[in-house]
Amino acid sequence: MTAVNAVDEAGVHPLLLVKAHERYLPYEKRRPRELLTHAARVLGTGQLSLAKYLWICAHEDHPSLDVKDTRAFLIHMLERLDFSSDLHFFTETSMDTLDYSTQNINQGSKLILAAAGAKRRSLSPAFPQGFFPSGRIFRAKNYRTRHGPCPGTGLYHLCQREN
Repeated sequence: MTAVNAVDEAGVHPLLLVKAHERYLPYEKRRPRELLTHAARVLGTGQLSLAKYLWICAHEDHPSLDVKDTRAFLIHMLERLDFSSDLHFFTETSMDTLDYSTQNINQGSKLILAAAGAKRRSLSPAFPQGFFPSGRIFRAKNYRTRHGPCPGTGLYHLCQREN
């Protein structure tokens, strides 16, 4: 593993961005193999085990990529992920008590998104015309719980356009 970042804006525990080496079978087309070994190690290490989403990429694909640059990291990942094979779910696992993916205490799910190899697609810097339903826009909203606000969530939701 070459770098790890617990993204504060996600509430620290939910989201980890990781770079690690992908060196298994270097003579074949690069795809996540060793990355899954690194991901298992991360999810078995102390406070890192509390992560719900672990995004991991091959260091060799972009050695200068900074895991603390969330936007650049997610773009790098989304350009490379194969959504038919690079999503790895762990369901009904023991989790921390604050897990929000289930109604049961100490039970939940985890998702590893592992990407390695060449770009599969290029992302557009803007949404295409007509992408959003008429009269609706995306607006950032900080959500509240019965215990008060959830600072730093920065979640997005659809809302009516204000006049």
